[in-house]
Amino acid sequence: PPPPPPPPPPPLTGRALEKARATARVASGKAKASLETKLAKSADARAKAARENGAAIDALSLSRARAASAQEGATLAKAQEAKRIEAAQAAAQQLEPAAAKRAQPAVQAAEQQAVRAEKALADAKSALAKLPEPEKPAPAPKGAKLDDKAKKAAERTRDQAKRAAGARAAAVKRVAELDKAAAAKRAAAVAAAKQASAEGAAARSSAAKLVADAQAAADKRLKAADAALAVARKEESTAAAAASKAAASLDGIVAAQKALRNEIRTLALSAPKVN
Repeated sequence: PPPPPPPPPPPLTGRALEKARATARVASGKAKASLETKLAKSADARAKAARENGAAIDALSLSRARAASAQEGATLAKAQEAKRIEAAQAAAQQLEPAAAKRAQPAVQAAEQQAVRAEKALADAKSALAKLPEPEKPAPAPKGAKLDDKAKKAAERTRDQAKRAAGARAAAVKRVAELDKAAAAKRAAAVAAAKQASAEGAAARSSAAKLVADAQAAADKRLKAADAALAVARKEESTAAAAASKAAASLDGIVAAQKALRNEIRTLALSAPKVN
């Protein structure tokens, strides 16, 4: 069988009992003072942590407001840029019709002039075709003597032939002049058409550039808005992490204070009794 337990020590009496009680009181007081010192220091730490937690909450609120503002700005920027691009596209669609409208009178006038010149040339050619060929007067027989009547008839025939040749020469000259003028009018009409085509091409190029510039500017502004939003969200995340850390630190200090108070209360309740 196991050995019997040792007998309890004899109770203290007299001066030994008083000395033991004094030692126990001193030890309990030191322990309580140490705990109260820790509690006082933790109160300062708690106040500092509370200030830091409040500042972190304020910073988080501010960063959230900035993030919301940046989000609203990005959304508004997208809507505005969409409107700008739509306006640029609408303006671009009007450039080519406007250029065609501006060039149309000149083209029509040149075409009408060319048509009139062609008609004048055709009329002149028709008139030339209707002119009779000039008749050459028959030569008088050699050695024949003409009376006055015959001489006058021959002279009239020569005059008529001369006038007919002159009229025909004038008609030929007129046809040549009208042909040259018609060619110039046709060339002018072709040049006007080419000019109108060039202006239309320039208008299309300007329209494309207008839309491209609007798109590039919109992309640049949207990129800046997205960058601002990313920065705001990063700041919000950082502030949230800092607020969470400050709250955890404050919670830890509060828990430590609670533990110290419980320990002090336990120490007071369990003060050693010396008999």
